[in-house]
Amino acid sequence: RWGGEVHEAGIGLLFLMPAPYVDASAAATFPRRTQRAAVGAAGLIVELGLAALGLWVWLATQPGLVHDIALSVMLIGAASSLLFNGTPLLRVDASHVMCDLFDVPNLASRSSAWWSQRLGRLLLGSRAEPPVQAPSESKWLCAYAPLSLAYRIALSLVMVLWLGGQWLLLGLAALVYLTVTVLLQPLLGWSHQ
Repeated sequence: RWGGEVHEAGIGLLFLMPAPYVDASAAATFPRRTQRAAVGAAGLIVELGLAALGLWVWLATQPGLVHDIALSVMLIGAASSLLFNGTPLLRVDASHVMCDLFDVPNLASRSSAWWSQRLGRLLLGSRAEPPVQAPSESKWLCAYAPLSLAYRIALSLVMVLWLGGQWLLLGLAALVYLTVTVLLQPLLGWSHQ
C-alpha cells in the first residue's frame, strides 16, 4: 500500500513470549504521517481482530479443544495488545504510531541519546554536543526514556514473579535473562558511547 514493500517477516521473542513481526520500515518513506501511522497500527488491528475472533469462537462453542484454543487466542491477543504492542513505552507498534502522529521520529533512540549526553556530562565530564532537536521535542526527549525504562522494569518484575510462582527455576532463569536484556545491555551500551 502507498508504494511500501515488506521484505522480512518472522517470529521473535518479546519479553519471553513469541511474537510475530514484519519489517515495515518502508513506511518511513511515506510522505504523510497518517499513512505511516496506519502502517504502524496494522499490527494492533490484526492482534485485536484475532482476539475478537477468538471471543466469537469461544462464545459459539461448547467446552473442548476448539473452545480452549479460542480462549487462548482471545486472552493472548488482548493481553499482548494491552501490555506489549499497545503501549507506546516499548519500541513496537504503538510507539511507532505515536511517533508518526506527533511527528517525533525515532523517539526511543533519540531520547536515549539525549539522556546519555546529559548523564555523560554530569557523571563523566563529557564535552559531547547535545543532539539536534526542535524546541518542541525537549519534553518528549526528557520524558520518554525514563518512563520506558520504568515500564520495562515493572513489566519484567511482574513476569518474573509470575513465572517464579509457577516454577522457581523458570522464574530464576527469566530473572537472569531479563536482568541482562533490560538492565545490563543498555547500561553497557551507554557506557561505551
